[in-house]
Amino acid sequence: MFRMQASLAAAALVLVGAARRSAGAATATSPGRTVASPVASTDACSLLSAADVSKAIEAKSLPGEPLGDSNVNSCIWSDDPNHSLDSRRVTLSMNSSVARFESVKSRGGHIAIVPLSGVGDDAYYEIVDPVAILQVRKASVVMTIRVLNGSKLAPFTVEQEKAKEAELGRAAVGRL
Repeated sequence: MFRMQASLAAAALVLVGAARRSAGAATATSPGRTVASPVASTDACSLLSAADVSKAIEAKSLPGEPLGDSNVNSCIWSDDPNHSLDSRRVTLSMNSSVARFESVKSRGGHIAIVPLSGVGDDAYYEIVDPVAILQVRKASVVMTIRVLNGSKLAPFTVEQEKAKEAELGRAAVGRL
């Protein structure tokens, strides 16, 4: 149980770090001008509702909150206002580029990449046993969606996580 909590905490820290690293990367520069990207104009918390998340985590979720100080590119939902490791949570981050999405999709190694059809323009899971991480691309917007097991309830299987993340992915893409 402790090992699962530690891996979940590490995954959450990776998401927070990636969100902070990309906070300044929300604009694209072309000769002579700066153009806001779709990520810059989308609040991650607006892409899923508390009802969407409640269904996924099988508990009543509170509204989403930015992950980190006013970072609109990442959001966390939970049944616990402190988002503790004991509670189930969902995170959605829009902090990756299409180039990184494609690079991760094509790499080999110890992380299994499992394609997913029917969500956005392209989607896949990164499977790091026993965790599934959904990556979704819709046009030039890339999202990472995670369902994080809490320790107070029985953990979801990887297959359950994948199904829940796919449903959340469809809901989020529908709100872009």
